[in-house]
Amino acid sequence: MSETSAFTDFDVADLEKATLLSGKNGYSSACLPQHGIPSLRMSDGPSACRGTTSVPELGLYAYQPSVFNGTPSNCYPCSLGLGASFDIELVADVAGQIAKEARAKNVHVLLAPTVNLVRSPLAGRGFEFFSEDPYHAGMMGAAHVKAVQAQGISACLKHFIANEQETEKHSNDSIVSPRALREVYLEPFRIVLHEASPLSIMTSYNRLNGLHTSEDKWLLHDVLRQEWNWKGTLISDWYGTYSCSTSIKAGLDIEMPGPALWRAAPQILSLLEAGKITTKDIDACATRVLSLVKHLLKSGLLFEDVENIVDTPESRNLLRRAAADAIVLLKNDAKVLPIDPSKLKRIAVIGLSAAMAHTSGGGAASVPTETFTVSPLAGIKGAVEPLGIQVDWAPGTSNYRFTPPLDPYLVGAAHPVEIEFWRSEPHAQWKDGVAGVIPSSAADHVLRVSTTKCFMHDGVPEDIINNARHVRLRTIFKAPLTGQWKFGISSIDQCQFFVDGTNIDYTTNLGKGELFFGFCHEERSIVMDLRQGQEYTIELRCWATGKMDSLPVKFSAGFQIGGAPALEPQQAIVEAVELAQSADITIVVVGLNKDYETEGNDRDDMDLPGTANDLVKAILATSQDVVVVNQSGMPVTMPWADDASTLLQAFYGGSNLGNGLADVLFGKVNPSGKLPVTFPRTLGDTPTATGYGTTAASVTKAYYQEDIFVGYRHFDRTARLPLFPFGHGLSYTTFEYSSLTATNPDGQEGKFRIQFTIKNTGHLFGKEAAQVYVADVKSSVVRPCKELKAFRKVALEPGQASEVVIELDKRALSFWEDSEEGGWRAEAGVFEVLVGPSSASLPLKVEITLERDIAWRGL
Repeated sequence: MSETSAFTDFDVADLEKATLLSGKNGYSSACLPQHGIPSLRMSDGPSACRGTTSVPELGLYAYQPSVFNGTPSNCYPCSLGLGASFDIELVADVAGQIAKEARAKNVHVLLAPTVNLVRSPLAGRGFEFFSEDPYHAGMMGAAHVKAVQAQGISACLKHFIANEQETEKHSNDSIVSPRALREVYLEPFRIVLHEASPLSIMTSYNRLNGLHTSEDKWLLHDVLRQEWNWKGTLISDWYGTYSCSTSIKAGLDIEMPGPALWRAAPQILSLLEAGKITTKDIDACATRVLSLVKHLLKSGLLFEDVENIVDTPESRNLLRRAAADAIVLLKNDAKVLPIDPSKLKRIAVIGLSAAMAHTSGGGAASVPTETFTVSPLAGIKGAVEPLGIQVDWAPGTSNYRFTPPLDPYLVGAAHPVEIEFWRSEPHAQWKDGVAGVIPSSAADHVLRVSTTKCFMHDGVPEDIINNARHVRLRTIFKAPLTGQWKFGISSIDQCQFFVDGTNIDYTTNLGKGELFFGFCHEERSIVMDLRQGQEYTIELRCWATGKMDSLPVKFSAGFQIGGAPALEPQQAIVEAVELAQSADITIVVVGLNKDYETEGNDRDDMDLPGTANDLVKAILATSQDVVVVNQSGMPVTMPWADDASTLLQAFYGGSNLGNGLADVLFGKVNPSGKLPVTFPRTLGDTPTATGYGTTAASVTKAYYQEDIFVGYRHFDRTARLPLFPFGHGLSYTTFEYSSLTATNPDGQEGKFRIQFTIKNTGHLFGKEAAQVYVADVKSSVVRPCKELKAFRKVALEPGQASEVVIELDKRALSFWEDSEEGGWRAEAGVFEVLVGPSSASLPLKVEITLERDIAWRGL
């Protein structure tokens, strides 16, 4: 496309073109309605298409660019859970459904998929990645992009590049060798571009070898546009633009969000006059923006229109199937699973996590307002209570970092929380610890919502955000249990909080907190004796003291009101053990949640929170009929793993995770997931143990010290065995691998056809994810012991066998030659092709020979 062809349908003046180089608002690109150029609506992301602001009193969801109190959305399993499926078709089904929901919401650009790689178990955002392996992540990402764009929506591949940690992510410098950059971290992006041609790509926050990626002309122009010949639109991560002229000349097309911080009209005009940028520079970016607009106009999508909720039997069935297929059976030594309900009268379910629907990790990948959720406890009850089986629950241990929102226990209709805003102080005692003061005037704005987690950076008119800084929340809480309850408040600014008149003063000596990307002060709490079924009035009054004006995002207010049983740790374990001893079988659910795994923070260690390990050990001592379910994005330490006969890894399974888990537990679904990340025994066993996030000597530089030996590549070259290897996952049936051959039927140099047979040798239908690795027998450079180069999911009835055919090419044999010019090289010699059910179990091996060296560059 020439620099002017994008403007043939739009008569756009030079300075008007510059408007297109930044966003209009939080989730929309700029528009020029006088020229027929509409705003493109963007939405996160990997697990859902999130909505915009709801207007429930009107009975519809009107377009206003925001996330808080948005249109309800379905949350699908996290990307790592989908990665565990090793199922290209499932990823395509999920991504295609998310794209259909995007069309219903009139969203044009889905900010997904994420194909960064898991370097460390401490990665706060690791649940949002597909894998630790570049080939696996690339193929999963390509399936996602193809399915989304088949629906006429633009995928936005992210985050380009080396955005593998959250610690100081805006400023930290990812120091990556040229070879590791090419073979590991650029590789999934290259695969997606080669296989799926995404229409847009998002740059990352961090620096790469000294330069912010949004300003890196070598990365954005030389590699992405010239070497890989990509023609799409580059969008910054939100607040990830740090310059005007430098980023424009590097090729960053759109600064997000809007209004512009760096690319406002005065800056553009000044830089044009100074010769720092030229109209040609602006044309190049604007052309690519208009190319995306024209593509999406042709797709038949509506613009600036109301949103619709998608909640159908079909979407719920897919959510359930995806949740089940994202589960990995790690151990089943005593054949406790699948559970036969006909042999049971009573099931004990243990763990606070069991009663809560941890559908996703935190940050942009989470869904603020979900269409529905099903907890593990609800899923188990739904599966067996109709059969007359009693299900009893005990919390056992607390697993939250911030007291969880009161949402499940609120009294009222769909929007039981009232939030009022005043431009001036509505009462002289507003800041005092006196409950129930009556405002002297009507509120300037009233909002009704369904949550006490109020991150109100949007969802409120801009005039209210800027000028109405006295805010009151009121709702009614109904106690589900008799006993002591803990209520907690976290707020960005000062406030007074009341439960039935009992006060928490949140005005003095406020320490730094971590909620809401660290914007909040630390949580303060109170413990109260409650009676089951009794209703309690919740009130919060807050006001601005200047802190919110110092933040990079504008807020009217931001706070979270939480409530949960106040457990005495050891007594809670005793009560859980007593319950387990009275049951026929016990299911213990532990793990993490979005308090611990979230955008904005990495974890400090791999441990489960609180007394979770003590709880599991105590329950395991009661019986062999104990099923342990760990729900987390990243690996956790499991000091009890050797004692547990039955262990499931559930990841974050989305809105229908409870039913998906129940399907696996009771044998409705035969588990077929495989680990997309290595589970180490301890953090010290990993190559990043002392050089990642908060464990690193420097928080300003992220040294990729493991180089090309990320994940299983590291464990293959050490004497340390992982707790569970990459690719590991069991089934309720058994599979046999045989008859591996390798041929070169077409005679094309560097191409090989691999064939082998898989047979279901058990008594149940099952699916097996076969993995193909390649090892260079003798190389001129140090290489990994083996690398994943193909995988295939096969569904087999009992006794059925299937022949699997896989094509390998020069890419499967190559490494990046770290010379002055650089380039890919497949070196002449003998290679081993290894096939099996996991990286640590490869029963089949065959050799192939490449007769001469092959060297190349490009996509």
